Amino acid sequence: ILGIPPTMVLNLEQIENIFSECKSRQLKLDSMIHCAGTYINNSLRMNVASDMMQMYLLNTMAFTELCKFYGSKRYSNENGCILAISSMSADACDAGMCNYSASKAALNASARVIAKELVKRNIRVNTIMPATVMTKEMENYLDIVKESGTWVQPLGFIPPIQIAYMVDFLLSDRANYITGACIPISA
Repeated sequence: ILGIPPTMVLNLEQIENIFSECKSRQLKLDSMIHCAGTYINNSLRMNVASDMMQMYLLNTMAFTELCKFYGSKRYSNENGCILAISSMSADACDAGMCNYSASKAALNASARVIAKELVKRNIRVNTIMPATVMTKEMENYLDIVKESGTWVQPLGFIPPIQIAYMVDFLLSDRANYITGACIPISA
């Protein structure tokens, strides 16, 4: 497992260096998970173009560029799997989430297209679209969200292990015939 800090994929011209490093270590990848993203909740009136570009860069453009190199025979094995963590926000499109929702919807569309292009190498490409996950950061907002009246997850925040279960399934041979799917995990 090779973990790449999100800041490393913000310079699209440097992404191939990640794969070159793997090759120099004589590694060929079987799978790749894009679990990097950024979120800024702004109303349309408060939109800042530089924030919007940063969000698209990390949430969507970096994924596409990573897939370009992963799809090369030089860097990955046949029968591989690419998985991106998207968001239910891609479909929910809540107020104040224009940029985030659009960047995750673009991520989902990119994954579907890339799945069709990489099928010739039998590389599966999917996204997972979780609703709100109980991360350390979200623990601070639980009371605020419940008090705001916008609470829409009757089963509560999703424990991170539930996302891990879906990742494990999609990377396994049990999911050999699933590609181009955007799979919601909602509570």
